[in-house]
Amino acid sequence: MWTGISQFLSQAFQFIVIIILARLLYPEQFGIVGMAAIFTGFISRFNELGLSAAIIQRKNINEMHLSTSFWTSLATGIILCILTIIVSPYIADYFQEELVRPILIISSINFIVGSFTVIPRTLFTKSLDFKKLAIVEIYATFISGLISILLAVKGYGVWSLVLGGISNSFISVLIFWK
Repeated sequence: MWTGISQFLSQAFQFIVIIILARLLYPEQFGIVGMAAIFTGFISRFNELGLSAAIIQRKNINEMHLSTSFWTSLATGIILCILTIIVSPYIADYFQEELVRPILIISSINFIVGSFTVIPRTLFTKSLDFKKLAIVEIYATFISGLISILLAVKGYGVWSLVLGGISNSFISVLIFWK
């Protein structure tokens, strides 16, 4: 039930935010962020390395398992961030859009920040505490959407989309760790 509520509210609010941003931003700005998102979306599939499934599956988890998973996830996030920074000029050249490079560099921060949510998210899932997961997702989506809209109103253009996405990761970390 909580997963459904979370998905519905998050999707509904994201839809409203996109409609508002579509009125505030140019289509080209969405396209530029979309170019960067092709790469970051693909590379993010490697960020978690199946650590969540291993923790959920394991019957008895001790501090060593959690610590190892956390540090492995963080190291993977750092490596993916560095990899993204290294390849960003080539991706920008491929799309013939120089703005893709700084967007990729800034967006790569999400790989590191997202590493801090792997263990808390997994522990909530393992304990079937979907209510807390839903609360985190709803709050993070709501606040980051407001941040995107505010930045767009203030004239940040393409950066309102990028920084809104990053703020979602930071907000999730803060709420999870609270």
